[in-house]
Amino acid sequence: MENNKLVLVDICGTLYDSNTTFDFLDFYCQTSSYRLFRKITRSLPWRVVNKMLIGGLGVDLTRILAVRYLKGHTRDELDEAVERFYDQYLKPREIVPVHTLVKQFGTEGYSMMLVSATLDFIAACISRHMQIDSVVSTQLNYSEGFCRGTLDEDLLRHKRSFLISINLLPPYEATVTDNLSDDVLVKVSRRAYIVTYPKSKHKWEKKLVNHPSVVFIDALQS
Repeated sequence: MENNKLVLVDICGTLYDSNTTFDFLDFYCQTSSYRLFRKITRSLPWRVVNKMLIGGLGVDLTRILAVRYLKGHTRDELDEAVERFYDQYLKPREIVPVHTLVKQFGTEGYSMMLVSATLDFIAACISRHMQIDSVVSTQLNYSEGFCRGTLDEDLLRHKRSFLISINLLPPYEATVTDNLSDDVLVKVSRRAYIVTYPKSKHKWEKKLVNHPSVVFIDALQS
């Protein structure tokens, strides 16, 4: 794969108006203990502390604890459930201009790669439906086909270092993302396609003031 022909595409908030990890967990986990957990994690004090952990240490405690609810589920069960999730929840939340852009890159002969911190089976489902063979994502730990409820390789805020570790070195042709922490990829890409929400566009404009090629895509006008 020629890195100078490689287009990197984020998933959550970019291809879909969704945090796919938590939206899947909310869709799939129906126990009373999970509902209580989500009530706690949606509280203001918890969100403040978790945001500080993400910003300071790159650790999303909410996510680490949430994936424990997948412990004991088989990969086959998760693959089956995520197909229902895709059909019933994700598909209606497509950000259409971004999907159109990705298809255009494909017809122009660029190599596409989904690069996301979402969970492996979710990213794999999306890659199948979009017919994009190359995908890197957060990996869950499995033992004999059963999820252990822990993360193996977490791409949250580590996308660039992971790509470098597998010898996918910059510069890249383009990065398509809404994620402000992906600026480390955007800045080493020839072109930037930024999916914006009401509170994010001005932040991106500050970050990319010197970038030679930036296109903003309004997520809410899709």
